[in-house]
Formats: sequence, structure tokens, C-alpha cells
Amino acid sequence: VRFIECNECSVKYNNCCSYGCFLQTQEEKEKEQISYDFPLLHSTTNKTSLPPSLHPPFQNAHLNLLLDSAIHFSFPSSQSSALSVQTSPPTIPHKPRLDSLLFPTSPTNIALNWAREQMRTNFPFAENMASCSKQCLFLSCLVRLLGGRKILDVGSFVGCSALSLARGVGEGEVVCVEKDKNVAKIAKEAFNQVERGHGNVSFRLIEETALNALTLMIKNKEKFDFIFVDCDKKGYQKYYDLIFDVKCGLLNKGGLVVFDNVLWKGKVRDIETNCQATPKQSQVPKHTERHTKIAESLHKFLLTVRNDPQTESSVLPVRDGLLLCKRKGSMRTSYRTVTQISTQD
Repeated sequence: VRFIECNECSVKYNNCCSYGCFLQTQEEKEKEQISYDFPLLHSTTNKTSLPPSLHPPFQNAHLNLLLDSAIHFSFPSSQSSALSVQTSPPTIPHKPRLDSLLFPTSPTNIALNWAREQMRTNFPFAENMASCSKQCLFLSCLVRLLGGRKILDVGSFVGCSALSLARGVGEGEVVCVEKDKNVAKIAKEAFNQVERGHGNVSFRLIEETALNALTLMIKNKEKFDFIFVDCDKKGYQKYYDLIFDVKCGLLNKGGLVVFDNVLWKGKVRDIETNCQATPKQSQVPKHTERHTKIAESLHKFLLTVRNDPQTESSVLPVRDGLLLCKRKGSMRTSYRTVTQISTQD
């Protein structure tokens, strides 16, 4: 018997015959997860029989699993073979088992859950485009530790990242940039829910491209304590230059900038490996042309940031890679007090 499947469905269902088959395979692998309480401690002998099509698309999946037990895949220690066949990450359904503990009930979290539900209903195959639970928690923690009051979210999608940033702000303003009007409608309604129930945070949504929005903000001399960038990956270098411009940058003294997806499904690591290998040793993975171009652009961007004498940076293997940047020698001189942070979030 020969099974024939078009390329589109093969990518869509990760080499499974149907969406139901994909879910069934996923449920079977959830049972194997119980024995992986500490995946970082497992040796190479503890490999599972997980099909290559369901392997995570980047090298640091062990750490991601440790940070978020809501992900139910068992990961082998070696993923070189998986990277060569993976064309897109599997759609991992949201698992709210820990949400009641990590995100207590509040207007911000209610709006966040509503935005996720709207995303699954209206954009069922775009769930990976929104910030996951562990990333939302991490962003919220960063903002709260920084003590930021004015936040910029470039590429808000349905508003998950912006709502998480607002949870860390407590009191202040979150400025959001989203060019897609369809997803901006969902984000706008979610923001209105927060403002109606929690008046200490205000939202400003700009329906414009990232480049035009940042240029306008520079013209208006706006400054931000925290900036999260998750939009056109090929434009990261332009956005970086605008944000850290010496004369008219967008970052306050001691502020922090975070760029998302800088590892791009592990393909940036592959490019780094191929650059260091000899022509005979170099093995170019069979990635799609689009993904390869994005990875090459991000690889060049990371090298530029690393060699920039004006900034300090670090890449964290959270989900698809987060790049944290700040101006070198820049320290905050004032922080809001603990009493100014909302006790509801």
C-alpha cells in the first residue's frame, strides 16, 4: 500500500496523514513525557522513538521543556537529523495546566486568555506566531524587574506579548505596533478589556509598519524603558539602528531591548556551523529558501550586534531565541517602588 500526500498537507500535518493522526501521535508521546522531569540530565542513551517530523525545530528544546512543562514532546539529545527534515515547527496546542498558578486571575490575564482563544478560532494555524506562556511570563518578569513605565511592543499580533508586558508594568503605557488590521482588531478589544477593568495601564495601538512607526516616534522624540521587537526578521538591523541611534534613539537611559526569534527554528545555528566547516565538511540542510534567507539575515544581524562596541547583548535560548540588548555603561538611576506595582497581577 502506498500513501500519497501533497507537499502542503505534509508540512501542515508534519508528515502525518491527517490532523487527527497528528493529534493521536501527539497524545501517545505525552505519556513518555512523565519520565522526563529533568531532560537536561538525560544522556544520549535515553532517546525516544519520536518521529523526526515531530522533533522540535531548534537546539535548545531541553531548556524550553524545563521552563515550561506545558509542552508535551519528548526530545532526543541529538537533533541534527531532525533539523535536516523539519520545514516548520509543529503546532503545539495551548496547555493551561499551570496557568492558574503562574498567572492568577486578573483583568490582564483574562484578556490574554480571551486573545488566545480568538486567535485559535480565527487563525488556527498561526498559534506559533504568538508568544507562548513561558515567554509571556519571562517578558512580564523582565519589565517588572526593570521598573519600566513606558513600553513599546513592535509586532503585537493579537496582543499576547503586549498584555504580558502590561502585567509587568503595573502603572504606565504600552505602545503597540501592528500593521495587520485583522489581528489588530482582536488586540484592540483585548486592550479595551484591560483598560475597563484595570485603569492603571493604558494602551496605544498604531496600525502601521514597524519602520514607519519607529520613524514617527523618533520624530516625536518618544523614549521607552523597554522595547520588544517581534516582526519582520529581515528588518531587525534597521530597527536596531533606529532604536540605538546616538542622537535620536528610542531607548531611555538604562532601558532594555528584546528581539524575538533570533535563532529561527535552529537554522541560524546551522549557518554558523556551515561557516566554520570546510567545504568538504559543510552540509547545507534542506531548508526552504525563505527560511534560509531569514536565517542568514538573522545570523548577520547577531554578528553585527555582538561586535557593536556601544551595546551589550546576550542571546537566551527561550523558545525560538531572545536577544537582549542595552547600551553599554547605561544604568537606571531611579526605579518605581514596590507599592506602585499592582497587586492584582
